[in-house]
Amino acid sequence: QAPSKYYLNGKYEHVGASWATRENTEQEIENVLAYLDELYEKEALKNAKNLILFGYSQGVSIVTRWIARRKIHCSKLILNSGRIPAELKPEDFAFLEGTEISFIYGTEDPFVNKEFLESEEKRIRELFPKNLTFIP
Repeated sequence: QAPSKYYLNGKYEHVGASWATRENTEQEIENVLAYLDELYEKEALKNAKNLILFGYSQGVSIVTRWIARRKIHCSKLILNSGRIPAELKPEDFAFLEGTEISFIYGTEDPFVNKEFLESEEKRIRELFPKNLTFIP
């Protein structure tokens, strides 16, 4: 779950969460990646036999940046209803040979429309040409 929480609509009823915003984005990303680095080290996940990474919504951009920048190997990468950052290229993920990649999306999710699916499916197929599954 994203570490930054806030009340939605100023009514103090519903809580939202965010990984990063437009303000100081790169610093926020580096802070979150440092947090993930610390968890990865403390939990000794480098030696995990079956490491499964899951990103939901904004977490898709965080987990893909973390994997690409830190060259994190995993057994499975599950991406749910989010976008992969534009700066990431196929060569950033070339080391993931054999990793199972899944893209999951809600068929009634108001943020996942036809345009989103078409553009993101094309992008994901370019980044992860092997071991890829789409799950509506």
